[in-house]
Amino acid sequence: MGFEKITTKSIKELPAVLGEQDIVKVALMLPGVQTVGEVSSGFNVRGSPADQNMFYINNLPVYNSSHLFGLYTTFNSDAINELKFYKGNIPIEYGGNLSSIFDIMVKNGNYEKFSARGGIGVLSSRALVEGPILSDSSNSYLISVRSTYSDWLLKQIKNVDIQNSTASFYDALMNFSYQINKKNKVNIFLYGSKDFADLAFGIKNRYENLGVSTKWSHHFNKKLNSELYFAKARYYYNLESHAIDYLGYKNSFELNHNEAKLKFKYFLNDNQDIQFGLNTKLYHLNYGDLLPLNSKSEVKPVQFEPEKAITASVFISDNWDITNKLSIKGGIRATYYAFLGPKTMYDYLENSSRETINIKDTLHYAKNKIISDNYDYDFRISGKYEIIPGFSVKAGYNILHQYISMLSSSVSVSPTNKWKLSDPNIKPLNGEQYSLGFYKNFGNNKIETSIEMYYKEIENQIEYKDGADFITSQFPETEIIQGNINAYGIELMVKGTIGKLNGWLNYTYSKAEVKAIDSRTGEMNNFGKAYPANYDKTHAANLALNYKATKRISFSTNIVYSTGRPITYPTKLYYLNDLQVVGFSERNEYRLPDYFRVDLSINIEGNLKKDKFAHGSWSIGIYNLTSRNNPYSIVFQSEDGVIKGYEISILGTIIPSISYNLKFGNYED
Repeated sequence: MGFEKITTKSIKELPAVLGEQDIVKVALMLPGVQTVGEVSSGFNVRGSPADQNMFYINNLPVYNSSHLFGLYTTFNSDAINELKFYKGNIPIEYGGNLSSIFDIMVKNGNYEKFSARGGIGVLSSRALVEGPILSDSSNSYLISVRSTYSDWLLKQIKNVDIQNSTASFYDALMNFSYQINKKNKVNIFLYGSKDFADLAFGIKNRYENLGVSTKWSHHFNKKLNSELYFAKARYYYNLESHAIDYLGYKNSFELNHNEAKLKFKYFLNDNQDIQFGLNTKLYHLNYGDLLPLNSKSEVKPVQFEPEKAITASVFISDNWDITNKLSIKGGIRATYYAFLGPKTMYDYLENSSRETINIKDTLHYAKNKIISDNYDYDFRISGKYEIIPGFSVKAGYNILHQYISMLSSSVSVSPTNKWKLSDPNIKPLNGEQYSLGFYKNFGNNKIETSIEMYYKEIENQIEYKDGADFITSQFPETEIIQGNINAYGIELMVKGTIGKLNGWLNYTYSKAEVKAIDSRTGEMNNFGKAYPANYDKTHAANLALNYKATKRISFSTNIVYSTGRPITYPTKLYYLNDLQVVGFSERNEYRLPDYFRVDLSINIEGNLKKDKFAHGSWSIGIYNLTSRNNPYSIVFQSEDGVIKGYEISILGTIIPSISYNLKFGNYED
């Protein structure tokens, strides 16, 4: 249920947008996956906020998956073997995320001979080399690098502030594979990405992902295998605000994620296998200090304390093909979570709003002292029944918990958003999801159709209060209200191949409503009424097609449509003591105009002769073929006592791209 596997082959059949075919961007073309708008980071999956997803690349967690304001993802698709995307029944070995898992696996290097590939485009360039280590066919390496020179693109965007900005990025990865013997194999993976931006409206930032992971695979016998993982990841950003001299400030944030997992798989027989294991995570968050940018700044320094927490989990699952028609899979995960010192905590008056004036006590905890803890249980159960050959029904149920959330008052995921661990004042998130689907194949399995329905409930969802400030506040619990999300939807999908044409068409109807009433404090948003989530889009449709005109020439297109996202409008003016005051609608009562975009690309292969040392190809792409101004937001200004609204479109123009791709040596696709 709710599972998609995207391989290198499938990505080649999609348009090369901005000069690259992005395997993660493929997920945005799947049903149930949305973003809040153009040039925005993060994914919203089945009615959940973007911070409830997790990206893993070779078992390494990545907390920011976008480059250049969301135009690119941080993974070079040349190096990727496959992407497994779970939006329904997340495997029991994964814990700590309510919505989805993006599990990306990098290719192993060529074990036989050296080979290389790369691409030179008008926006970015990339290179990949691979081969055996010391001419040993049992060991290999793969190294990939990518960089951009995209400032000229910013000049094409109609927004004046963006035109006068600069931005760049690079990323790199290395994957080493060692076959110790027939029963033991070790993989070592290193990854890094960096972004730099100097924006004309007074923001300068740098953010980066760094990490290393290892995997040891051991084969005991025909029935038992094991895998041992270690991962150490770091996400960091540094922000400087210099728009106004006397308000200039700088701040940084660092998140360290350390994880270990031991997993066993035991085959009882040909029809049943059991997975079980252990998983632990250590989080360390450093919020930096808010400091004046220079001597002209009047900003007062603010010190922030770091945070630390640990989780320890055990899990077990059973996958059983009961008959040729019926199979079930179920699992349970038990997790212990502890929030640790050193830390200063604040105790508030009971049944009172979370404000500093209601602090009744200040508590100080020593290093590694347990401040608060939780015992939670995750459940997974799913089943499949084949009614007739080629026609099946599936159902699933999940219970999940999450202990780290993003603090943000913006609709889009920003690289400078901060993360927050659950503590005595901010409860962990709880989620339940029910799903049901029907699947039918036609034409000797060349055409696949599916319809999936889901209902999701999320408790303790973090919603910001009006006027929330997550930059200067030392008391984040005073800026939020924890409420609930109810989300439901239906997803239809048709995909397959007809002659030289292949691709898919899908449609999603969905709703995600928030009711922010804090049962502990009585605080509420929107007068206690339910309101659409910031990312709620009722209707969405995606068409992805590839037509192979000849052996050397193919055409690809994306057509994307969705309902506009919710927005809050000013609806009235009134006067209080001769002062003009603006009154607003209920939260997210209105919507932006609908979103529509067409992308087109042409791929031209070089000479297809066999045994060539080098092979070249051209990719020509057009992003936003219709040059549509898709509004990202609306800004309201008071002009002569009248409130006027102005739509802001980020990429309201055609963006062409061209890249030349070259492969040489003993390359494989």
